[in-house]
Amino acid sequence: MRRSFWKSNLMKPLRAVFLVFILLALLVLLRWTCSGPCGKDTPVDRAGDLLAIMGKKGMQKNAVLIGRKTGRWFVCVQKQTRQTAKAFQNLKRKSGF
Repeated sequence: MRRSFWKSNLMKPLRAVFLVFILLALLVLLRWTCSGPCGKDTPVDRAGDLLAIMGKKGMQKNAVLIGRKTGRWFVCVQKQTRQTAKAFQNLKRKSGF
């Protein structure tokens, strides 16, 4: 009985490299879709919003969407504030103050 080329000993390391390559590509794609300016909803955010509002109607749906968007804005503003403070500290340190 002949072994297929895909199951041969030669292909085992190549399969591992291919798997690592695919995982890294998915990680880069996820990172790219999740990053963006604070006001822009990413595809991941929209998908989460769709799951969060399933089965809700009217005011309840709007309240959930507003709460989620406000939470995203709050986290983003906190992150930008930390980055600005860190940049200011580095500038202050470099200028000698």
